[in-house]
Amino acid sequence: MLLAAGLSSLGCGLVILHYWVLLVPLGWLIWRLIVLVGSPGRWLVMLISIMFGVRAWIWQESQIQLTHSPQAQVSQMVVVQPDQWKVNGDFVQAIGQGKRQKYLIQAYLKEPSQQKYLESLHEPVQVTIKGDATPISPATNFNEFDRRFWYRTQGVQMVIKGQLINCQPVKDHSLVDCLHQLRHQLATYFHQLPTPLSGYALRLLIGLQDPATDEQMTTVKQLGLIHLFCLSGLHVASVCLLVQGGGRIIGYDRHFLNWILIVTLPLYWVIGGGSLSLTRAILMIECQLWSQQFGRNQPDAWAISLLIQEFIQPTVLMSLGGQLSYLLSFALCWFDWQKVKWQSFKLGALGLPPLLHFVFEFHLLSLVINYLMIPFFSWIIFPGTMISTLLYPFLPGISGFFNHLLEIFDQSLVWLAKFPGMIHFGKIGVLLTLTLLIITWWAIEHATGRSWMILLLCYLGIYLGIHRPLSGEVTFVDIGQGDCIIIREPFNHRVMLIDTGGDLQIQKPAWARGHFSRDRSVGTSINYLKSLGIYQLDSVWLTHSDADHIGFLTTVMKNF
Repeated sequence: MLLAAGLSSLGCGLVILHYWVLLVPLGWLIWRLIVLVGSPGRWLVMLISIMFGVRAWIWQESQIQLTHSPQAQVSQMVVVQPDQWKVNGDFVQAIGQGKRQKYLIQAYLKEPSQQKYLESLHEPVQVTIKGDATPISPATNFNEFDRRFWYRTQGVQMVIKGQLINCQPVKDHSLVDCLHQLRHQLATYFHQLPTPLSGYALRLLIGLQDPATDEQMTTVKQLGLIHLFCLSGLHVASVCLLVQGGGRIIGYDRHFLNWILIVTLPLYWVIGGGSLSLTRAILMIECQLWSQQFGRNQPDAWAISLLIQEFIQPTVLMSLGGQLSYLLSFALCWFDWQKVKWQSFKLGALGLPPLLHFVFEFHLLSLVINYLMIPFFSWIIFPGTMISTLLYPFLPGISGFFNHLLEIFDQSLVWLAKFPGMIHFGKIGVLLTLTLLIITWWAIEHATGRSWMILLLCYLGIYLGIHRPLSGEVTFVDIGQGDCIIIREPFNHRVMLIDTGGDLQIQKPAWARGHFSRDRSVGTSINYLKSLGIYQLDSVWLTHSDADHIGFLTTVMKNF
């Protein structure tokens, strides 16, 4: 089963990314298949691998056809769930389901009554939007966050920008509609909770991002704890423990409680947002529950969940969430951590290569802090968040006390992030990421000082290659409105910025003003500079004081 999962994953990556270096591990796995696996199992694994390769090819061809669709004026009718609306001033966007595919719809509102109507929606509506339909634009700068690829993982390829013509409630509600309504009601309730409890409840329990916690999530990423907040699936295990523990106190037996979890976990998948990590956690627990119910040996839950999820979404391992979620869960299943010393350090080292590929920097504390944080999350943060949200209407004092603990916890994270040890490493490529993963795995297996020294030397060599380039560069950043130019001398002797770009601010009434926690420079020029390991600018030249040339200066100054 592990061979089938590995072959299918590499095959999907090869078909979708056309990254031919994957032929090397693919060939090695095929050789292992021929040598080690018996004849019936060998053919079964080959059949599964071919099936996944065909699935990835079909998915890729459908994406190419949609990407090449020309811009067109359309009047499209879509169904939008109440938890999909995002209203920010006079700007609104949502993901809606059309007859054949999903669409990202974006529109500007003309009246405050429209804003109030959309914010008060609590049921699915059928919306007609009239405007321009185009494929979602890809990233236009090196190492910029690729919105098109992210939306493709959500099954969305087209965006319609225009005006909302008509909104009509959907008459017949399906089970999925009811679950989305429940998710929206929970989000409304969680927003009424005190901060930061509301942010924890939104992110951990139903998978919604709270703009008020953006600064906190930046600290979490710096400390390497992002998998605990978003990727680990620990909250699913906490839900299961609460159900099983509470059920046994009442008097129900284990088999009855297992059936309850088997039926309700897929429903929670919709309520929880259906993220990659949530899907992986639920699939693995479902496999274990089914085997317990029928008295069979524990199946390879990790491989089965990966095969199922990859068949549904072939790009699951091409995002940071999918990579960290499956990599760390596989390591937890593979190694006997009771015999492995420095467990937290080695688990952090294993997640470091994909983290540097996507985030570009890390804190040295991240290699050891997980040892304390994983049990703290499992036994305090997750259960406390769930219990506090339930008790808030009846015992607000208890919820307030736990909210105060969360405030102390957030302040502690900020305090830890200020400790010396932030490494502005820079982005490592796909091939180097795979190489570092293999060397790290080898170092954990052998547990010798020599193996860890080799790994350290590899990181040091890559770091010097990123931070001391032999050539300079002049890069014109696509910042949207305005100009932004980056100049680097060889060996990064001097790094200079000419203008920062900016957004022209148009005076709007109070109801139409949006609230944005970040601007365009964070994902373009700042992200690019951080991918080069740059954390200090020698000079910033401003040509003139127009907003589209200096508007992002404050953000640049905060980051460098």
